[in-house]
Amino acid sequence: KLFPDGRIEILDEDEYEQHGREMGYSEPLKHAIEKGLDELIGKIRKKESPFNQKEIECLYNEYQELLKKTL
Repeated sequence: KLFPDGRIEILDEDEYEQHGREMGYSEPLKHAIEKGLDELIGKIRKKESPFNQKEIECLYNEYQELLKKTL
């Protein structure tokens, strides 16, 4: 979870561990999941798309304009 102040909290770690045991997650699968999480956290910290506030505001403004046209 990404909080407005920039803190990151990894959710459902217990469930991931439990499911991994129950379903026998392979080492390659666990590696891919961990790599994906690391990449995601990196994008958040670097404020890359879609975690760039300026981009978010621009897209939100575009959405608001489109919404006005449909009403």
